[in-house]
Amino acid sequence: MTRVLAARPLAQCAGLLGKLRAEGWQAEHLPLMEIEPLPAALATLPARAVQADTLFWVSPSAIDTAWPVLAGLDLSGKRLACVGAASAKRLADLSGQTVLHPAAGSDSEALLALPELADASGQRWLIIRGEGGRALLA
Repeated sequence: MTRVLAARPLAQCAGLLGKLRAEGWQAEHLPLMEIEPLPAALATLPARAVQADTLFWVSPSAIDTAWPVLAGLDLSGKRLACVGAASAKRLADLSGQTVLHPAAGSDSEALLALPELADASGQRWLIIRGEGGRALLA
């Protein structure tokens, strides 16, 4: 029997582990990583979001952590963007807004290749990501 170890936080991989087990795989959680909110960053997030033209979420964890802090704000005049289609759907469901995301690819390179982001001059972007995440988007 093939053994599969999932190292992502349990909240992110529990569904996958369940599906693998249902198919007969020996699937286990190996907790090498945990994601914890940074209170100081979350405290400044609403003020920074109000000043931004575009808000970028780079992961499902970023949505899980930041959305509750921003949910009470009027973001209707802001462009919302995500790197992946699943994250974009989730953010659209939460916000009630259209969320910009690449149709092909699910990384910063694919997002930055979109024509809507070709000219960033004069725009204020807020990138919502974890500490130590990829910095390419910035």
